[in-house]
Amino acid sequence: MDPPVPGPIVLFVDCPTASHLQCLLAMNFLNQYYTDFSGNQSDTAKTVDCVIHLSPSSVTNIPDYKTWMKRFRCAQHIMAGYERKNVGIPVLKASARIAVRLNYLCPRFFPTPRFWSLHNEDNSSLSSDSSAEVPQATILAENLLKFYLRPRANLGLDWSCVPDTTSPAEIIAELLTEIPEITDAAQQVQQLWDRSVEANGDIKSSGKD
Repeated sequence: MDPPVPGPIVLFVDCPTASHLQCLLAMNFLNQYYTDFSGNQSDTAKTVDCVIHLSPSSVTNIPDYKTWMKRFRCAQHIMAGYERKNVGIPVLKASARIAVRLNYLCPRFFPTPRFWSLHNEDNSSLSSDSSAEVPQATILAENLLKFYLRPRANLGLDWSCVPDTTSPAEIIAELLTEIPEITDAAQQVQQLWDRSVEANGDIKSSGKD
């Protein structure tokens, strides 16, 4: 019979604030998972395959946290905290597509969805001005990103189910191709809206006299 194969090890780390970081660094039971900075492990050390960080970027960008991450020398680090990058990617793509189309038709009545506003901002949480660098095997989590643990031969990341990102401009271009007359309709809606605003303004003015 073949000798038993150790199972993969995954750690979930939730360090919500900087004040919790010192407690995390002082946890002795984690010593069994650390690799020294020369890349060597003791005979009793356990190799961590994946570390999923639920900590916010305000914590993970702290130099001491980044240095601590490097102690898991062979691990894949997945930054899965509340990241604005993920907020900017809608999960319900069909609903998001309808929202963008309605916004094109009448932006005042159907405002831009919040997630598209965030998507247009520069919000990469892995970039930082701090001197400490994150380990090379570090990525931002994405919707439907998978990490296979078994079988061992397939250990690692699987991006096959991660949805493609679609920008509002691409959705509008698709809309204009499908319904070219939507441009005239949007202009007519805008004119109706403007006339309604002017009429309401006149009514308010006459009511004050």
